[in-house]
Amino acid sequence: MKLETRNSKQSLRLAQLALIALLAVGFMGADSDARFNKLGHQLMCMCGCNQILLECNHVGCTYSDRMRNELAAGIDRGDSDSLVLQSFVQKYGNTSLAALTWWPGSCRLLCSWPQSSSPCGWCVCGSRARSRNPFRSRH
Repeated sequence: MKLETRNSKQSLRLAQLALIALLAVGFMGADSDARFNKLGHQLMCMCGCNQILLECNHVGCTYSDRMRNELAAGIDRGDSDSLVLQSFVQKYGNTSLAALTWWPGSCRLLCSWPQSSSPCGWCVCGSRARSRNPFRSRH
């Protein structure tokens, strides 16, 4: 009886290890696919269609296939995201980037500016209006 319990535990343990190994292999490929999609959506196709690289769907486009292969090769080499993007800038120029990155965090600053400036503006206008209110009694 103990032998059967031991065999069932070992077979369960082997099944668990096989599952972990299968999931690990599956997730390793998912990382490069996610990077390919992320970086491919940060690049523009250089054929003149003004579309994102991964969304260029022109039949016979001479640039998109070549650029996608270069992107995949950079990811397969293990280059960092900034190095891959920089290689495209060196080869195709700044117009290859979908959004120019001139300062880290600039998008957050520029996107949050309207939301932060409106409350500040209302506070300034409100305080000025209160100080110039002719109906307010002056003591």
